Formats: sequence, C-alpha cells, structure tokens
Amino acid sequence: MRTKVKQLNNNFEKEMFWGLLTMLVIASFLYAYFVNSTILNIVERKDINKEMVFLSSDVSEMEMEYFALSNKIDLPYIYSLGFKDASSYTSYASRKALTKRLSFNNNEI
Repeated sequence: MRTKVKQLNNNFEKEMFWGLLTMLVIASFLYAYFVNSTILNIVERKDINKEMVFLSSDVSEMEMEYFALSNKIDLPYIYSLGFKDASSYTSYASRKALTKRLSFNNNEI
C-alpha cells in the first residue's frame, strides 16, 4: 500500500513538474511576444510622428501658396479671364407640368 501511495505521489509530482515547466515556457513565449510587439509599436509611432511633421510642413507650404494666389485675384483679372457680372444675365428656368393633377373619387357607383 505504501509503495502504491509513493508511486501515486511520485507520478503527481512529475505531472506537476511538467505542467509547471510547460506553463513557464508558454509564459516566456508570451512575454517575449508582447515585449516585441510593444517595441515595434513604439518604433512605428515614432515613424508616424516624423511623417506627420513632414506632412504638416507640406500643408503649411500649400496654404501659403493658396493665400499668395488668392491675393492676386481681383475684378480686372477675373474680367480678363472672360467672366461677366451675373446681374446683367438674370434668367430663370421653368418647366411645364407633364401631367394633370389626378384625384381619387371615393363615391361608389
């Protein structure tokens, strides 16, 4: 009986050892994966921030160009392009009704 209990106890200890070892290996792999993922995300965020700085400077340059060009637009320039005052050409579009109005007769015959 004692040998059987020792055998069961010994098997239980072996199973516990291998189970804990397996859990330790899995935890180590998960730790390495999450640390690697965190480092890659940090590097990606830095790259995105650098790109945002470049894009922001491009946008500000385009805004300056826009304002410089918009200051050049005045009435003589517009007339030279062929535009005319809208007040001299007032006209309205209209259309005729395609059908007559229909009504529903509720009286029974």
